Amino acid sequence: MQVPSHSSFTAVIIGGNGAGLSAASKIKRLRPSARVLVFEKGPHVSYANCGIPFWLAGDVPQNNLILLSPETLQQKRGIDVFPRHEVIAIDRRAGAVQVRHCETLREFEVAYDRLLIATGARPRLPDWAIAEAENVFTLRDLQSGQALKQALSGSLNRIAVLGGGYLGLEMAMVFRRRGLETVVLEQAARILPGFHEAISTHVQAYLERQGVTVITGLQPGEPRYQGPRLQSVRLSPEGRNIQADGFFMATGIVPNVELAQTAGLQLGSSGAIAVDDTLRTSDPRIFAAGDCIEVRHRMTGEPVWLPFGPAANKQGRIAGANMAGERQRYAGALGTSAVTIGELEVARTGLTLPEAQRRFNPVEHVFVQSQDIAGYMPGEKQATVVLIFRKRDGRLLGAEMAGFHGIGKRIDVLATALQAGLDVRQLAELDLSYTPTIAPVWDPILIAANAAVKKLSV
Repeated sequence: MQVPSHSSFTAVIIGGNGAGLSAASKIKRLRPSARVLVFEKGPHVSYANCGIPFWLAGDVPQNNLILLSPETLQQKRGIDVFPRHEVIAIDRRAGAVQVRHCETLREFEVAYDRLLIATGARPRLPDWAIAEAENVFTLRDLQSGQALKQALSGSLNRIAVLGGGYLGLEMAMVFRRRGLETVVLEQAARILPGFHEAISTHVQAYLERQGVTVITGLQPGEPRYQGPRLQSVRLSPEGRNIQADGFFMATGIVPNVELAQTAGLQLGSSGAIAVDDTLRTSDPRIFAAGDCIEVRHRMTGEPVWLPFGPAANKQGRIAGANMAGERQRYAGALGTSAVTIGELEVARTGLTLPEAQRRFNPVEHVFVQSQDIAGYMPGEKQATVVLIFRKRDGRLLGAEMAGFHGIGKRIDVLATALQAGLDVRQLAELDLSYTPTIAPVWDPILIAANAAVKKLSV
């Protein structure tokens, strides 16, 4: 590809997926004559990252994950996209980036009027893990998904999943659906360690019913390799060896901030890039958005790192507007998130119980288990709800849910309540919908809210 000729305004964007392309599209809508250049290190741009597990499970074809090609982005939106081009340096004084083609290694410089860093995050691997081992897998982009897909089409029979968070548990059920013997290793005392114990218990019971072995409270380490393959890991302090044909690393992610750090941009207390509410970095010409930045938590006002897709796209759009000359503000995030683990839905919003206790003590919480649809309907199952609230006035601080029907949408009700500043009394008064196939007369949210109101009167 050839870099387009000079324009009166040039925006350079590092990162060719959610936040980066949201910003690029916004800039072109507001300033159609602007030259917008997007550089992406990997071979793919504009794809549905969160859909990769469903592709691996066989639910959707890979082509469905590709949203817009570089050619379509150029022809329909006027955005010039450069896959396999890595930005290796930012010269803030000159207002330029140094770009390297990942295949030819040719380097060139591009000047910018405004720059957006949307470099995302990457998997965090244990110190002992050799990422190049041919049977050690991660999942952060379409390229790593393709490597895993190829392995799943081969001779894998038993896989160990290291990490009992969202990704690890989601993928554990993908592996089970594909017929693999699956074991989950979580070094914390329970899976989903950021959730209330009632949620963790609910999810572990479901996994075990599906044939997943769950091992918690032990530290995986002391790997044994045979040539390019990892054979086993030893669990300490127990000493048991866990053998597998493949090892899926779901041990967390870290923000990609090295480029920003080398350029002298300020990092926040979380280790992600610090930005203001316009998503501007410590350099007035440079913005940042997506999984590489920290944001303000709406409940506490404190800076936090909350790497979730919807927030990244929203941040990209706001950053793009501001790069084009507007002044929009990002209000912060609640950390609302959901995941499907097989047929089970798990979701949360706001503060966890320990977070709330650190910031708002005294804090109360309730957890209830109730029907998720009318009890006489086929398919009725149990929903678990946790509400976290301030003791003195009942203000809602956080919520968690697990179940099989409508959990993701119910957590959106609670996220709305958090953003509106409702207390549990007001929550109990909500006029929620009812029909036997989607909810009981007393929705699980209302049952939990009424249980919380009773605690306020004690």
